[in-house]
Amino acid sequence: KSKVIKSDFVSFLNSTSQKFDLIFLDPPYGSDYYDKSLCLLKQNDLLNENAVIVVESSKDHVPLFPSDYEVIKQKFYGTVCVSLLEAKWKK
Repeated sequence: KSKVIKSDFVSFLNSTSQKFDLIFLDPPYGSDYYDKSLCLLKQNDLLNENAVIVVESSKDHVPLFPSDYEVIKQKFYGTVCVSLLEAKWKK
């Protein structure tokens, strides 16, 4: 079961109490939206145990993820990097 939500991410992450198993982050490359999203997910306790976060970024600008998250897998496809993250505090 899935649901697609079209909304400003800050407004949504600050207004929902729903917890998630899977999150896809694909913000504009080079933006600080990666960090903001990951911080709000933790701050608002929006992840279920063993949740996975899929992050797409440019292979030339792979974000430095907050230390609260562990990169469990990372693959490069042409000019794109796909990182799979888990929240350390949810293990």
